Amino acid sequence: RSFTLRVTGPSYPLGMEVEVLAGTPLQLEGLLLGEYSVVEVDTEGYDVSVSSAVLLSVENRQDSITITNQEIRGTLILEKVLLDASGNNLSGVKEFEIKITGPSFPSGQTYLIKNGTPLTIEGVLLGEYRVEELNATAYTVTISAPARLTDDVRSATITITNREKPKLPHTGIGFDPTFYVAGSLMILLGILLRKSKVGTH
Repeated sequence: RSFTLRVTGPSYPLGMEVEVLAGTPLQLEGLLLGEYSVVEVDTEGYDVSVSSAVLLSVENRQDSITITNQEIRGTLILEKVLLDASGNNLSGVKEFEIKITGPSFPSGQTYLIKNGTPLTIEGVLLGEYRVEELNATAYTVTISAPARLTDDVRSATITITNREKPKLPHTGIGFDPTFYVAGSLMILLGILLRKSKVGTH
């Protein structure tokens, strides 16, 4: 890729912007003698170091300046919180599957995460990352805002909270088998008594 540099010196007192390709030296010829310095115009996403300014003179008519761009990588920290239906922390450890999407994972990348044990992913590209949880029908899932890694914010945390859904109460209409059996016996006994009385009249 190309980078924009600004060269300042006797030939360019107000500065001149030039494009340079990584790994391809750029040579400026026919310069007036004197001191020259270079700065990079847009350094977003990189830590940039530039070697010292050079002084072109009668004795030193050729010199070089080296610009080194170190790509900035960030760290994502994902935390899993597991709650019961009342909102209390559960001590039992369970494993969940999540999907992370962002510059390092444009098509999404799945990970396994356990409650109580943060998942740390280092060396990711800067930019915005989102998380979704897979196969969590037994829980109400809340996920904190997407994480955005920048030159100034190189580590960010996303929290995924799983809260158990309340168990539905039993609504079926049942019966007491003891009462049913006793009631049946009482009815049968009543019929037998009536039949015996008719026979002896």
